[in-house]
Amino acid sequence: MFKTKILQQISEVFAGEICFKTILDQQDFTQDRLEAQLLHAAQLRNQQPSHFNAIIQSAIHPFSHDIAYLFAPFILSNLNLKTLYTTPKTPTVLTVFNSYFNTSEMQLAQHTEILKDLNFSIQLSDVAQNEAEFLYQYLLAALCNEKINHIFIISDVQPNLTQLKTLEIQLGVRIFTLAKVTKKLDIAVLDMRKLLFKNKDTQYMQLCADFAEINAQILVPLMTLTQHQAQHLIDDMFYSEHIFEKLSVYSEYMSTCIFNAQQLARAP
Repeated sequence: MFKTKILQQISEVFAGEICFKTILDQQDFTQDRLEAQLLHAAQLRNQQPSHFNAIIQSAIHPFSHDIAYLFAPFILSNLNLKTLYTTPKTPTVLTVFNSYFNTSEMQLAQHTEILKDLNFSIQLSDVAQNEAEFLYQYLLAALCNEKINHIFIISDVQPNLTQLKTLEIQLGVRIFTLAKVTKKLDIAVLDMRKLLFKNKDTQYMQLCADFAEINAQILVPLMTLTQHQAQHLIDDMFYSEHIFEKLSVYSEYMSTCIFNAQQLARAP
């Protein structure tokens, strides 16, 4: 039993999946400290001159259309919507990013600086975590951040929607839950040039349409757009090469941050 109602409600969001007290211990949170941070963030949230979004996606595995959400930060950044995206560091994710920069050194870059400079930040977590543990860790981090006002949870773990709605009201955030995509896609043969460049064959035209439909679920709550309008807007980005441009800038930025951090570490 928890001392306060709000902590009891949070502990029941993913009830039965994992002991919430274990999460607090692992994150070095006392109950009093966590509640204080949650309430402090809630007080300050409406006073922020600008906000950003948090996307928390459980592990992306091979043969999954869920890889579509990996492009959400780049899509939202093109629309000046700041986003903090988090997912476990699975081989599927590394297959995409290792073509552009060394993901093993990502921790050398400061996420706050990246978010400020690029309008988004991508954080890859330890893949060994229990799924509910991962979701709790980053949900708590988002709720304790007064600058975050929209949270998207992408997972097959079924949350307690009643408790999420109560937390929305109490903490001044919107929380959206999206189920993982069941459609199959072989990531190993994914051609990034066909996906992100203008010229596409029939297969990649359909894939871009699928990716646009998936990501429109995130865009619609953030803008005054219908599902169809959001899909069309995102689909255009896959043809105009705007997503590729953002990915290229991110790659250069990360490579520079990593190089500078390594040089600093070697300095006498």
